[in-house]
Amino acid sequence: MKIVSIVGSGGLGKTALANLVFRQLRPQFDSCAFVSVSSMPDMEGIFDQMLRQLNVEKNHNEEAKDAIRDFLRNKRYLIIVNDLWRKEDWHILSRSLPVNSCGSRVIVTTRVNDIAKTCCSGQDELICEIKHLDHLNSKKLFLQRCFGSEASCPDALAREVGEILEICGGIPSAIISIASLLNSKIAARKPWQDVVYAFCSAWNEMASSLDSAQERISGLEDLIKVFSLSYENLPSTLKTCLLCIATSTTVKYQKFRRGDTVRKWITEGFISEVGWRSSEEVANQCFDDLVGSKVIQPVERPTFYGKGMYEVNSMMLYVLRLISREENLVTFLSDLDISETPAARPVFLSIRHCGSDSSNGTERLDLSHVRSITIIHCDKVFSFKHLGYLRVLNVEDCDGLDDTDVQHICRLILLKHLSLKETPQVTRIPPQIGNLRHLETLEIELTQISVLPPQIGKLQNLETLDVRLTRVKELPKELIQLPKLANLHFGHTGVRLPAGSDRFKSVKVLGTIDSRECSASTLQEIGGMTGLIKAEVMLYGEPADTPKNDNLLSCMGKCTSLRSLIVHGDFITSDDLPSYPNFPLLEELKVAPRFVKIPGWIGHLSRLKKLEIRLFEQGLNDLKILGGLPSLTSLAIQLFGDPRKQVTITSGFARLEFFAFDCYAPWVKFEQGAMPSLRHIELTHYSGPAGKTPAGIIYLESLQKVTLIYSSHCSSCAGVIETVAVMRKEAASHANRIVLSVNGDVEIFPSISSVDGKITTT
Repeated sequence: MKIVSIVGSGGLGKTALANLVFRQLRPQFDSCAFVSVSSMPDMEGIFDQMLRQLNVEKNHNEEAKDAIRDFLRNKRYLIIVNDLWRKEDWHILSRSLPVNSCGSRVIVTTRVNDIAKTCCSGQDELICEIKHLDHLNSKKLFLQRCFGSEASCPDALAREVGEILEICGGIPSAIISIASLLNSKIAARKPWQDVVYAFCSAWNEMASSLDSAQERISGLEDLIKVFSLSYENLPSTLKTCLLCIATSTTVKYQKFRRGDTVRKWITEGFISEVGWRSSEEVANQCFDDLVGSKVIQPVERPTFYGKGMYEVNSMMLYVLRLISREENLVTFLSDLDISETPAARPVFLSIRHCGSDSSNGTERLDLSHVRSITIIHCDKVFSFKHLGYLRVLNVEDCDGLDDTDVQHICRLILLKHLSLKETPQVTRIPPQIGNLRHLETLEIELTQISVLPPQIGKLQNLETLDVRLTRVKELPKELIQLPKLANLHFGHTGVRLPAGSDRFKSVKVLGTIDSRECSASTLQEIGGMTGLIKAEVMLYGEPADTPKNDNLLSCMGKCTSLRSLIVHGDFITSDDLPSYPNFPLLEELKVAPRFVKIPGWIGHLSRLKKLEIRLFEQGLNDLKILGGLPSLTSLAIQLFGDPRKQVTITSGFARLEFFAFDCYAPWVKFEQGAMPSLRHIELTHYSGPAGKTPAGIIYLESLQKVTLIYSSHCSSCAGVIETVAVMRKEAASHANRIVLSVNGDVEIFPSISSVDGKITTT
């Protein structure tokens, strides 16, 4: 007997897939049943359905699940358990399904990762995760549903079709619903209207409705219901956290950073300490739960200089705003809905896309009780004079905010969270900032501010200060007076730490530290920051910088709690940089400088889990150093130059699960037994010559996914064409089910086995 879980976010086609499998496989089984559980199941009714479908008659005093179990005990059965939301419901249902030796199969569909794993008893190979459609298949599906065929779509609609596909995010139900609605609008067009005009008119109206979420779009009711279920079945705390994300993002600006989001939840009061767990730990667990529930998705793997970003699907954002409006939780205002009559006395307010010549609608509101305001992409803002209860103010990408507004903001004495990101007219923080005694977060990233006033030392509750990408070159000494400061972010180059930095006992996240700005006393003080967990440093490649680089890293090694270190700087180094720093707890290391050889001290990082490193070809001779790291699970190597010989991986890397190889030509060979735990390999290809292709993918016994990335400019290069062909051949020959992604276009190997068009079981 095997239990297979189909898992994925709402609208991806889990039920459709289960239905297809059920119809085609049922002749191969003695008994079959298909039941839907839902979030509020009537378990007695579900067992009655199973009795009827299995044609089982139970005794008067016999429980249904017992009758089903006795009936199936010696039969080969196929049971589909659709739309499972809770582990408790699975435990009840599973008692009616006997474990026999007849080749029985149970297929469960769910949106929740934990439930998928529970049903399969942790056997990951029995979990089928439904992926979003790639761009090619999304476009094909949309054009067929909207125009009848791909060839029938006018070329003039290429931009609009691209916008629609981006909003749908590869979700088939969203693509089908929007395509069908637009198709009906085209069919109903006036005689004088051509297809392009009718399509654009209908789409522009729909796009405005999606962005403003002012009302439910007629014709999308079923789609709205699909996405609403993802929200309705969350615990109350996660619902609140998800709605908070919806107020801070838009269809056009929907990406967000984990740390910013978690801190905002805490500041808003949505998250608090639970027992021995801090509020930050609880908030991070909530974030993980939302990712596990498929309502938040990671956007991409972080690069050497990038940060990992997350997003909520555009259709999900639309539904969340609908819910916020209908339940009067959040008031949304923008140029798109200034005619709306909002709640007279809002508590949460989100203002978006307001031009300089338009009203943003706030003159119609009583803002005396507003607690949280988010303003995104506005040329005009309103007066901050009468917001006595305001706790959270998040202003982003607003040209209309200036220094006068900031002075008024500094009178909001209950403010806990202040973010002024991308406000180019803001050039100074006034001394009145010291009035904000309750302030916990201050973010002034991407502003023109050059000096932090000494009054910042009065912010005794400040936990996070972010001055990245500003003109600030020296941090004031008053920062060391802040007893709760935990996250201190500043620019890559030219920023000087204050004297007495060893008194930053509460700081856990620090950076970026510039080696050229570190005096001998500063270096000594950095080594005294024993609470530091995550840090970033900037190193340089001039000969005079070598001792400074070495000294800074050696001092960082004295931060015995350090778990994450990012080293910036684009230069070549041939030494060990430095000879031997001590990082006993380091788990994540990203090193941007290019190494001629792998530093020997990396081989002593026994707890290192994630490593990103840039090498010249000579450094590949030292791969055995990396292969011996006992805890390494993720490795990314960027290789410079055209490799002159094939990279061969024979042994080591016992726990490695992800391997990325970025090279002119990914000429790498895996021998039998190499990387036994590897699940995902990512190869980045440039215009390398033919004959230098990867080999031995079939020997990676745990492999599940192969990703190949190359520039569109290289698509006709012989090396790229040959590499794609080799990858397809090896994926097709692999013993496992392999997902092959080539520049985002996904293919699955082996293809579903079929005989006369029918699926067969394995």
